[in-house]
Amino acid sequence: QGDTDLLTLRRRVYKQMTISDSAAVTRFCDEEGISIDDLRDLRPIVLYRQYIEEETDDDEWHTAIQSGVLEGEVSTVMVHAGTFKDQDWGNCKGNLGLALYDNEGELVTRCNLFGTYRVPDVYRYGDHPTRILDVE
Repeated sequence: QGDTDLLTLRRRVYKQMTISDSAAVTRFCDEEGISIDDLRDLRPIVLYRQYIEEETDDDEWHTAIQSGVLEGEVSTVMVHAGTFKDQDWGNCKGNLGLALYDNEGELVTRCNLFGTYRVPDVYRYGDHPTRILDVE
């Protein structure tokens, strides 16, 4: 109905075709006079987890939230914790990590975003930490 912004509509068609037929994607792009890069949705992605409470008695990493497979390259990752703390007694084990997996689900790399909570000279982010990671 007079929609002059065809990009949104083209992206919908592209997403449906990528599920089943990569040759159809190529034909569609050729017919529309565009490239696949024109159709990828490169807007920021927001992942939100209101509350994390982990009481598992181990030292393993646990998943709090994860995205789907990303279409484009990542340029910046920003992580903010409204409140970050541990039980405030006993061993210092509170950590928050970011992990990157490949398309097959294999771990590529993991980083400890803030260091271990309450460890002197290591943890310097306070109770409301933010970290911005830029890809070089």
